[in-house]
Amino acid sequence: MQTTSYKLSKKLQKLGVKQESYFYWQLDKEQQALVTAKEMNISYTDTLIKNEIFSAFTLDEILEMLPSILYGIYSEEIIKHAHFDLSLIKGSSGYQFLYINKNFILEEFTNPNPAEAAGQLLAWCIENGYVKPDE
Repeated sequence: MQTTSYKLSKKLQKLGVKQESYFYWQLDKEQQALVTAKEMNISYTDTLIKNEIFSAFTLDEILEMLPSILYGIYSEEIIKHAHFDLSLIKGSSGYQFLYINKNFILEEFTNPNPAEAAGQLLAWCIENGYVKPDE
């Protein structure tokens, strides 16, 4: 099962993304370990307070948080009040998640791990005010 990396998972937690997932990154003294909620005896309603535990989101979990369309005013004069559709392209360098309309790509991330690419797009959406995290 592919999940967001430890580094991206930690960033998403800091951005305020609700820490509910089937998988979690847990630090022990020398390494990062990917474990399931069942192995940790965590239910989806538990709140994770410890800084050493982060949700390791799957692609499905990230897609539930990403809006299918972004509306807004882009900074260039040509693209006022545009809407951008969430798209996925599988290419030779990996999976590309992007917001695009017929004339312009608003933002894109490519990674061999689709959960990582989608997670990077989610982080960008939060940092740019398109998504408000649901803590």
